[in-house]
Amino acid sequence: MPTPPTTADLERYAAELHRLQKQINETLEQLEEETFGTPDAPIEHEGDDRSADVEFEEADLDALESEGATAEQIRDALERLTDGTFGRCVDCDVWIPESRLATVPYAARCLPCQTKAEAASGV
Repeated sequence: MPTPPTTADLERYAAELHRLQKQINETLEQLEEETFGTPDAPIEHEGDDRSADVEFEEADLDALESEGATAEQIRDALERLTDGTFGRCVDCDVWIPESRLATVPYAARCLPCQTKAEAASGV
């Protein structure tokens, strides 16, 4: 049976979540610049190969969406650390195993509940 994280564990998770948050924010900034450019950057049109440009833009938008979702999960995990619910599954309220949190420190659900949630959403 999983046990609650210790104070040392919580401090370690907080440090890791802040590191991940910084990393993902930098990635999001880079993706936004690649996708939308900088405000003062000229618009460039190289040749007539618009289909390649559209494919790259769609890939960048997909990456932005994915990274944005992860950023939100990290923010939520930091909130759970603050309010004392970090490490408990948001669905069934059992403690999430340390092995899962070590792999996905922003996990909000135990693996069985995560599997059910993904199946229900069609992921």
